[in-house]
Amino acid sequence: KNIVLAGIKALTIHDSQQCQPWDLGTNFFVHEDSVQNHRNRAEAVLPHVAELNPYVQVMSSTIPLNETTDLSFLRLYQCVIVTEMKLSLQKKINDFCRTRRPPIKFISADVYGIWARLFCDFGEEFEVLDTTGEEPKEVFISNITQSNPGIVTCLDNNPHKLETGQCVTFREINGMSCLNGSMHQITGTERESRLLTLGAMVSPHSFSIGDTTDMEPYLHGGIALQVKTPKTFHFESLGKQLINPTCLVADFSKPEVIFFLR
Repeated sequence: KNIVLAGIKALTIHDSQQCQPWDLGTNFFVHEDSVQNHRNRAEAVLPHVAELNPYVQVMSSTIPLNETTDLSFLRLYQCVIVTEMKLSLQKKINDFCRTRRPPIKFISADVYGIWARLFCDFGEEFEVLDTTGEEPKEVFISNITQSNPGIVTCLDNNPHKLETGQCVTFREINGMSCLNGSMHQITGTERESRLLTLGAMVSPHSFSIGDTTDMEPYLHGGIALQVKTPKTFHFESLGKQLINPTCLVADFSKPEVIFFLR
């Protein structure tokens, strides 16, 4: 549903199973008549999914998919998402996806009651242009120190919510005007508030940007604007991660806490 509403070019729904009574409680595109007529699940949900977005080509597939299936048909796709599938078959599909150039993105997801599992493999190198999907943060400045590193303090002690490694550009600064239009990487934020970072303590209301010792003194005003920079992520196969898993833990300050493997 969400993939089609997002407006991708084409989607193929694959399922070789028939509609069962318990599908009525988990799949809102399966109706009672589909269960009574023993319809294939992919064929049953196809018209309901397709009508969500007429600009997306939605197709169904009902061919058997097992360890002996020729996976060459997957070359037509850029992303494969599997669920309710044997682990051995998942590993086979994942390995096939990694052999393609460029690699086919592979996602495995399952829900077991209150517990869920998600695995993603987007290849050896996958560049993300925007890692958060949020609007760039804008910080009003009250002070910048002449030091190494230079400490930028937010106006009215408002939390900047920036992270180490992110980049900011400056404008409308009076006094330390050489910073205007320049881009600097943040070297310390509130996540290191209990650590001494290059001789300077930072807090949720300040961050360090590098050496400002030789710059003219800061007078007043100024805005720091977050600059979204691409970031490259490296993924491993499902087989490798099952042996030596890398668990990514979500931010516990947010209610939607999930665990998954990369």
